Amino acid sequence: MNNYSSIDLLNGIRRNDTIVLQYIYKNFYSNINFFIKKNSGDDDDANDIFQEAIIIIYRKLKANELELECSFETYLYSVCRFLWLKQLDKRKVEKEKIKDNHEYNDDIYDDSLEKITDLNERYRSEERRVGKECRSRW
Repeated sequence: MNNYSSIDLLNGIRRNDTIVLQYIYKNFYSNINFFIKKNSGDDDDANDIFQEAIIIIYRKLKANELELECSFETYLYSVCRFLWLKQLDKRKVEKEKIKDNHEYNDDIYDDSLEKITDLNERYRSEERRVGKECRSRW
């Protein structure tokens, strides 16, 4: 199995490289799944959060808005953690009950993640609103 650098992983996401995406899933998903299940989530939640994080990273890469100042694994974990905390907030679960095996590092927090997740939520809400007939025309 290949060992990819953070830059290789980002380039693979940018190119939508299936092998790199499989590598990311095989090597990093279990930590995200563990974190989410430890904090009131389940496997479906972990799958959704992980996929959403990859989409956010992809969009940031395409827009040239991602400057990685930590390892890819740390950045992915922080994006997933942010998304999950936001989801828990929606579910009105107390944030104080979060059990985390990583210290929060304010230096790698990306304020633009909140904006992107809000846009994604609005897009999903509009997509649900639009009927199947209209969606098939896109």
